[in-house]
Amino acid sequence: MTQEIFQRMDRLAFEALRPSDVLTEMTQQQFEEAMKQRTVLYDAECLYEDQDLIDLVLQFVNATRGEWSPQNLRAEWDSFTGIATVEFDFRGGHVTWTFHQESDWVDIDFYAQLGAFTQHFLSGDFVNMSRNDQFSEYLYLPRSIVAETAFLARLAKEPSLDHNLFIRVFEVLQQHGLLAEVTLQQQVYAWDSFSLLRELLPGRCIEDVSGRISKTENLGERYEYLIDALAEITAGEWAPTQTHSSFEKGKKQVTIGFDFREEHFTWTFEQHSNTIEETFYTSLETFTKGYLSGNFVILPAARSKSFSSICAQICS
Repeated sequence: MTQEIFQRMDRLAFEALRPSDVLTEMTQQQFEEAMKQRTVLYDAECLYEDQDLIDLVLQFVNATRGEWSPQNLRAEWDSFTGIATVEFDFRGGHVTWTFHQESDWVDIDFYAQLGAFTQHFLSGDFVNMSRNDQFSEYLYLPRSIVAETAFLARLAKEPSLDHNLFIRVFEVLQQHGLLAEVTLQQQVYAWDSFSLLRELLPGRCIEDVSGRISKTENLGERYEYLIDALAEITAGEWAPTQTHSSFEKGKKQVTIGFDFREEHFTWTFEQHSNTIEETFYTSLETFTKGYLSGNFVILPAARSKSFSSICAQICS
């Protein structure tokens, strides 16, 4: 499946970069060369003096294939105060970036400045390809495919996840226009597909479901915490009141009750472990289909994660 993800990324870029003239075709060789020319690759621990900052900026400049042509580029970096400045002239104006640069590793503030500049002045954006070593790799691509490419790049590096499920969720979110634009700074912070989805879906994800329900040893109360958390990401559409629960140890049975839209709801199911029972999700699905405009999607996490799942609310 990982190979299929890379092929999907290639198709996205091929369609976006193909010349608009229908009489002109882009060969595979031309496409590979175009991608190579749009790639920025460097050791993230590379800054020791002012010239290193200039060289770093020029790598990104070259990847835009002439769209970004700064004049009078200069940089100053005071390693004692941790303040760096990059200045250049572009399109008749003067641009100044001032940001924190505390060590020889490229600081997140640099990417914030770079991303803000590209969004304001250029037609494309840089995609962080989320490498697993200390090298940083970026692609300059049309803005329309940046979010999906960034998502696929992270997903390809997580073989234990259900790739088909994640791609399907992304497609549905995309179809309903729920995906916000992802900034370069957010991409750098979002080192895996879970964290990128959280950035793309502000206020619509619950991360660390296990952490949410482990606040109490009472199994019934754990579900109360979860219901409150799920309601939070519906942006006010689901506002349960009088939420209560009970757990009968003898019967190993949980009962949850709440009021909503002048109705009282009761969910009862067996509880055989300390984890969230599938029967809870069955009750949740039945409720959302009857009373809410969207659905909750449960995304299983990789085994290495400290949390069990992310819930995302999407339109039906």
